[in-house]
Amino acid sequence: MLHISRLMFIASCFMLAALSACQSEVDLFAYGIEAKVDLPDGVSVQKPEIGQGVVLTNQQNIHLKILPQGLNLSNYKAQVRQNQLNKLKKVHQESELLFIYESELAGQSEFHFVANQKVGANLFLCRENVVTRRFNKVDVEAMYALCKTLKAK
Repeated sequence: MLHISRLMFIASCFMLAALSACQSEVDLFAYGIEAKVDLPDGVSVQKPEIGQGVVLTNQQNIHLKILPQGLNLSNYKAQVRQNQLNKLKKVHQESELLFIYESELAGQSEFHFVANQKVGANLFLCRENVVTRRFNKVDVEAMYALCKTLKAK
């Protein structure tokens, strides 16, 4: 028997189908992330090719890596600003928990983001999965929006 909240979720998906893709709540505990995420249609959960955590991907413009611990963003920002190979062009959003920026590598522009996302007492790191491809601003904003759906189990 389905739980009442699950029935309400299914009903709301049918009602909102014309407006946006439905999302399903996925538990990421099996990947070392003690949280749930709202996973849009077409986005799958995978183990990363390298390292810990989880990758949420649609094999196109979403390649979000979530790691089980946060990052010292002050140090990260300093490293980005000093990088002479992949040069910082513009900071688009910056706070204690978020850094969205544009850089240039080999004459081509690319966008990046890192975000520490608080979920209960835990702090997770979200970032684009940099081993896959270059991203534009819309891509990293979509990945950050997906990161913000992390919630306690």
